Amino acid sequence: MRLLLGLSLFLLSIVLPAKALSDDYSSEWKAVDEHLENQRPKSALEIVQKIYDKAIANHNEQQIIKSASYRIGLTARQEENSEIILVSELKQEISHTTSPLSRSLFE
Repeated sequence: MRLLLGLSLFLLSIVLPAKALSDDYSSEWKAVDEHLENQRPKSALEIVQKIYDKAIANHNEQQIIKSASYRIGLTARQEENSEIILVSELKQEISHTTSPLSRSLFE
């Protein structure tokens, strides 16, 4: 699980440029960070899901990748036998993505 979380964070640091945290999403990501600092991963996951839904609606590939990576990492922290859930979520991401970059990251 730590490997998966580490891989997710590594991908974030490589793929997402600093401008990915645009004004539209910065307040939400700040709230996610605060929840994580205060050991509230469930609350952070709820906000990440909202960011993901918003990014899907706006076709914002950078935020889709970032929020999907966070969702996977946070789910891995919370769920027992999370490998099954994570594989299912990755398959879902692959089926929804249109960007070649996103597709290669999730495959």
